[in-house]
Amino acid sequence: MSLSRRRIKTSDPKHAYQLVARYCAFRERSFQEARRILNEYSELSEEENEQVLAMLIEEGFINEQRFAESFVRGKFQSRNWGRIKIREGMKQKGLSDEEINAALLASLDAEKYEETLRVELTKKLASIPTQTNPAERYRKLLHFALRKGYESDLIRKILPELTKFNQASESDD
Repeated sequence: MSLSRRRIKTSDPKHAYQLVARYCAFRERSFQEARRILNEYSELSEEENEQVLAMLIEEGFINEQRFAESFVRGKFQSRNWGRIKIREGMKQKGLSDEEINAALLASLDAEKYEETLRVELTKKLASIPTQTNPAERYRKLLHFALRKGYESDLIRKILPELTKFNQASESDD
């Protein structure tokens, strides 16, 4: 939902509530995002803002845990981000460490997580020219996975398997 075309600020708490409720109904939002929209599109006092936000929480429009789990699933499934990058994204959304840890634990299956990293590294390996020396190929894969937010110990566990397999398939040529 695009609110950017609306630049008229409301001073009516009911209208502000409806505006932010529509914003939160479009997809899961964090408390921080809802507060930002409320401040941007209303001229309410701080006390009125708090009342509107409390009503949104009470009505279920804002739920930090639900948002956190949705964020984890979305970033992992659509962008194949690792835990580190997901954690940083959630911190930017204003979530606490407890909420972040609970969402990561509830939403990421360890086997699927490892398999996703393996698939991402395999795709990246295929895009690296075969004449690239093995050390350079390893470095490129390592940096790629680190940028995606995967843990270095997991990357170092999987990379030798992939580079051995790739070296063996090249020697068969």
